[in-house]
Amino acid sequence: MGKITFYEDRNFQGRSYETTQDCADMSSFLSRCHSCRVDSGCFMVYDRNNYMGNQYFMRRGEYPDYQRMGMGMNDCIRSCRMIPMHKGNFRMRIYERENFEGQMHEMMDDCDSIQERYRMSDCQSCNVMEGHWLMYEQPHYRGRQMYMKPGEYRSFSQMGMGGMRFMSMRRIMDNIVDHGDGWDGISGMVSNIFRSSHYNEPFLPFKVTPSNTAVNVHVTTC
Repeated sequence: MGKITFYEDRNFQGRSYETTQDCADMSSFLSRCHSCRVDSGCFMVYDRNNYMGNQYFMRRGEYPDYQRMGMGMNDCIRSCRMIPMHKGNFRMRIYERENFEGQMHEMMDDCDSIQERYRMSDCQSCNVMEGHWLMYEQPHYRGRQMYMKPGEYRSFSQMGMGGMRFMSMRRIMDNIVDHGDGWDGISGMVSNIFRSSHYNEPFLPFKVTPSNTAVNVHVTTC
């Protein structure tokens, strides 16, 4: 079970709110949030109620301010969702067009570029059969991102993705070998616009150490 604590002020000061489960509206507990601490598990946090808006992925570690959380100064955490860790096989089918049409490929592992691997220039729908995945707007796990749990996704555009294309995919795991890009195994639905980044320098605004091993999917220079 995961546990995350949010604080009104920087450096874990002020009123706090601790949760081990999803929270669709944090405004009942805190008027603002300027720092947080993830004691266990991993979470997706959102800057709007009901898991909407910009999303940020966080794993175990301390985030004393917005910069460490990878958030912009105008952002504020309004809801959060605990992400379950999947134990077992991973399987997802990606489709070139909406409603599971066009070119289709079944994936069971990470793919840093669907264009290079499958000669696929777009992905507009998918069917997640096993495991939880992250889909990225750009190759090599960069750009805006979408968290996918098991289910059918017939149209990304109808989910608020607009004209986004997803060009790389990664499994959400709690134990994975580093592929040399700074990814050490934990990653983390979201609608509307959201931004993301790659767990690696120089995209991350802080240096990752054993005591601060957290991945946030959105980095904004403040």
